[in-house]
Amino acid sequence: MEFKSMDSLIKLIVNLFISELPKKKQIKAVLLFGSVLKKGKFNDIDMLLLGNNLGINDLEDFNLIKTKIERFFGIIINLHKDEFNLDNLFRGVVVYQSSYLFNYTQAQKQYLEFFDNIYDLVLDKNNKNLFDLALINLAYSFCYLNNLVPRTKSDALEFFNKKITNLNDLKKIGGEIGREIFNWI
Repeated sequence: MEFKSMDSLIKLIVNLFISELPKKKQIKAVLLFGSVLKKGKFNDIDMLLLGNNLGINDLEDFNLIKTKIERFFGIIINLHKDEFNLDNLFRGVVVYQSSYLFNYTQAQKQYLEFFDNIYDLVLDKNNKNLFDLALINLAYSFCYLNNLVPRTKSDALEFFNKKITNLNDLKKIGGEIGREIFNWI
């Protein structure tokens, strides 16, 4: 199975997780394994982090992004660690290698900001400022995804043209747009 043939939700979640990896130089590769590789329903997402001399602290460094993903999508991520060697590279589907170059598109960059803002909003549901920030980031993501070039925040919201009045709508439409943005990978 190839990563590009996986469900768009899996690709979105993995890409959100991978966005944190360049900060952690000792992670040389990440593999997906387990039920997520089977066509159809999966229980959780198992990721094997490969590197030399990885400790429990190396896994704990990913707790924040793991928590954000689990709360937003309701899908559990199980992180495992092992040594980086040729044998381990064939234990699953490689979704990251430290030699990969990450050049996020404008749509992806805006979506990553949306994701941070909506996580903060989930923790503070009554914060109107966070809601507005998340909505604007999502509007810009939508615009860049559809090759629209807004000059202002108002333009972005006008192009977006979605009636979103609550957190649930923002999460639902945000998930749909995220799937489109990261589906090409």
